[in-house]
Amino acid sequence: MYGQIFSLIDGGMFANNPALCAYAEARKVPFAEILKNHQKANHPNVNDMIVVSIGTGIEARPYSFKKLEKAGKIGWVNPIIDILMSANAETVDYQLCQMFQTLGLRNQKNYYRLNPSLKNASPAMDNVKRSNIENLIQAGLSYIDDNREILNQIVQKLIKNKI
Repeated sequence: MYGQIFSLIDGGMFANNPALCAYAEARKVPFAEILKNHQKANHPNVNDMIVVSIGTGIEARPYSFKKLEKAGKIGWVNPIIDILMSANAETVDYQLCQMFQTLGLRNQKNYYRLNPSLKNASPAMDNVKRSNIENLIQAGLSYIDDNREILNQIVQKLIKNKI
C-alpha cells in the first residue's frame, strides 16, 4: 500500500489474551471527565468494571508422549508454540478470575471469558475456505445455543451500565 513494505506480527506474540492489558489501560482513563458523567469513575478500579474477554476459540490438541518422545528439536517447534500461546491466554484468564473473586458478591460476577470450542472448524487464522467459514459459523451458533443464559446476563449488565 502506498509503495511501503510492512513487516507485521500477530498481537498474540505479545498478549494472546489481551483482557488484562485492556484492564490496565482502562485504569488510566478519566471516564467521568471525558464522558461528562459524574456517575462514572475516573481511573476505575476492578469494582467499577465489567470485563468481557472474547477468545478466538478453543481447539484441544493432544500431544502424546509417544509421538513426541523422539521428535527432536524441530518436531517440538509447533507443539511448544501452541502450548505457550495457550498458556499465556489461560494465565490471563486465571489472573482476572482471581481479581474478580476478591470482590463482593455483586461484582465478582463481572468478569466473563467467552471462548467457544471450534468443533469441526480449523484453528488456522488464514483458513478462509468456504467450508471452514461455515464450520466457524456453526461453532458460534452452537456456543450461543449452549450459553444463551450467560450471554443474556452480559447483555443485561451492559444495557444497565450504559454510558
